[in-house]
Amino acid sequence: MKCSPDLSESTFGRRLERTGKPSLLIAALLLAACRQTAEPVTGFLTASVRESADAGVVETAYEGSGSFAVGQDPGAGVSIAFGLRSDGTGASAGQSFGLTRPGQGRPAPGRYDLAPLELSNGQMNGFTAHYQRHVPGRAEDFTAVSGYLVVHESTEDRVTGEFQVTMIQYCLANDVPGPDDWCVAPTTITQGAPRIAVAGSFTAVPVRVGQDSPTLP
Repeated sequence: MKCSPDLSESTFGRRLERTGKPSLLIAALLLAACRQTAEPVTGFLTASVRESADAGVVETAYEGSGSFAVGQDPGAGVSIAFGLRSDGTGASAGQSFGLTRPGQGRPAPGRYDLAPLELSNGQMNGFTAHYQRHVPGRAEDFTAVSGYLVVHESTEDRVTGEFQVTMIQYCLANDVPGPDDWCVAPTTITQGAPRIAVAGSFTAVPVRVGQDSPTLP
């Protein structure tokens, strides 16, 4: 699986420096799919992304891969027990979507609330969603504000489900640093920041994660 452009060392690195340690833990999960061994990925995730614009509400279609990992990040000192990642393909290249569940294992079939992660005693808890996109000249990051995930099937070989989530921007990083660059930790909700609504479904397959997981400084 090819890493999306917003995970490049230049732009993504600057975003990590600005958002601090909570974002580094999420970054460890988001980068996991880029550290996998070369195996075919047959999973998928499709979604619609709705947002407000000068001309009204704009809706775009997202299509991408679908993979999940279950495990830990020993370097970060916390359990990042379940993560699902999708990298956009075709017209959706440069975008990615993910689900993160720190501290717990692969979710069983059922319904789960999606919300910002909570930081407690240096560890993050909860179930959240992430969306990233790289548009010409800049990268944008969004995290869940509210929503839900319904898991239909959950085995070692396959996780399927659907979701609806409202997300808020927590980072904007220009390829060439500019005065409108801003980033906060994904656990911080900035009032007035742009919001989007994402709804979709997925079938995710497992990936084998490499050993060089990112660690906290």
